[in-house]
Amino acid sequence: MRRWLFCALVLAGCEGSPEKGEAQKKPVWEDVPAYGTLEYVDGLAHRNPEFRSGWQEFRGAGGVEPAAKFYRETLPIHGWILSSDEGKDPVKVTFTKKSERCTVEIGTDRDRKLVVRTTLGYKD
Repeated sequence: MRRWLFCALVLAGCEGSPEKGEAQKKPVWEDVPAYGTLEYVDGLAHRNPEFRSGWQEFRGAGGVEPAAKFYRETLPIHGWILSSDEGKDPVKVTFTKKSERCTVEIGTDRDRKLVVRTTLGYKD
């Protein structure tokens, strides 16, 4: 009976694990929002008092140029300054803010799904 009760308590404690995993499936940086209804896929972030570094990736439906327009118009609202704008598909736009650089690469995968990858790091 005790063994069964112990197993039940352990399993009940494990029930919370998926929520923890779901909580990690959110955008890494609030000032680099996702375009439209793109779904956060993965990311990795490091933070220190002076700057952040890492990457995040989003996928879903949408066009490359409308997504690029979104980032060109939205990131400056969050304090980012456009420093370079290259390409058509993929598009690569780079922004700077204080000591940080944010690069947004927008393209499509082989299934024609929109893929947005943002990379944040120290500005040279």
